[in-house]
Formats: sequence, structure tokens, C-alpha cells
Amino acid sequence: CQQIAEKEPNNPQIRYLLFEQALQARDDAGMEQALKEIEQVAGQGAYWLYGQAVRLTLQAKDQKGPSPMLDQALKYLAQARELRQSWSRIPLLMAGIYDQEGKADLALKNYLEAIEMGEHNPGAVRRTVQLLFQKQRYAEASQLLRQLEKQQMLFSPALNRASAEVALRQGEFDRALEMARKAAAE
Repeated sequence: CQQIAEKEPNNPQIRYLLFEQALQARDDAGMEQALKEIEQVAGQGAYWLYGQAVRLTLQAKDQKGPSPMLDQALKYLAQARELRQSWSRIPLLMAGIYDQEGKADLALKNYLEAIEMGEHNPGAVRRTVQLLFQKQRYAEASQLLRQLEKQQMLFSPALNRASAEVALRQGEFDRALEMARKAAAE
């Protein structure tokens, strides 16, 4: 990425990939540097706004309940959403923030939106199913899991267990048994 960034100094997508690498490494200085470069190349657009929201969310991670940093992150995300409406990362991060704040309804709404936009993050899918399950919305959970299965998304053992439990609640005993066997095999 760094070599490509040197060859393409005006490419904001490469700068965003550098941000993602720094994020995965939990390198705050690297994230900050990548965001400065994104701002220089593309201004305070969707990538920059999203990156700022990610940094604020990480800084507020240990706090419980509402936080001024999380409020600011949500404002950045709302602006980013206006610029890039079909980017699944935006509602996914919003869902995580609302989840952290204990706002389950808003979290669920945004998780579902992110998945509808194509997000297949296993943790997000698992959390969405958990929230649907907690709200006893078993039919929606079943429909979501079947949709993802049709898209050939690989299920983790935990998601297979959840799928088995949802099928059981729906009275789909053959499917429940099939998913339980998959979970046990893994």
C-alpha cells in the first residue's frame, strides 16, 4: 500500500487503505497520519469523516453510556452518510456506537441496514441475530440467516448455534437439527 501510495499521491482510496492498516494494528499515530493525508488529497469527505468517527469511537471505548466523543462520531457519520449513502461501513459503525450506548433499537436498525447494503462482518451478523432474538423477532432472524446462507456466507460455530436456536423457535426442527450438527462438527 505504501508503495502504491507513493506512486499515486492523489489517490484517496489508497490513503484510506493505509488508515485501515493502521486501524487493524491499533496504531493511532498511523491512523492520524493517514487521515491527514486523506484530508490533503480529498478534503473532509466521506473517508475523512468516517476515519474521524472511528478514532473517536476507539477513544470512547472504555466509557459506559452517552459520551460527547460518541455524539461527535455520530455527527461525522451522518455527514459521511450524506456523501456516500451506500457505504455499509457507516451504518455498521453507527450500530456499534448505539450498541455501546445501550440503544438496542437504533443499533438493530443500523445493523440491519448495513447487512442490507452488503456488510458480511460475522460479528455484526451475530450481534444482529442476538438483538432480533432478544426482541423475539424470530421470523426476521430466520429470514436474515437464510438470506445470508443463500449468499454462501460462511457461518461461524456461534452463528450456526444461533441459527439452530432460531429454527427451533420457528418450529423448523429439521433445519434446527441440521444447523446444530454443523455447529457441533465445527
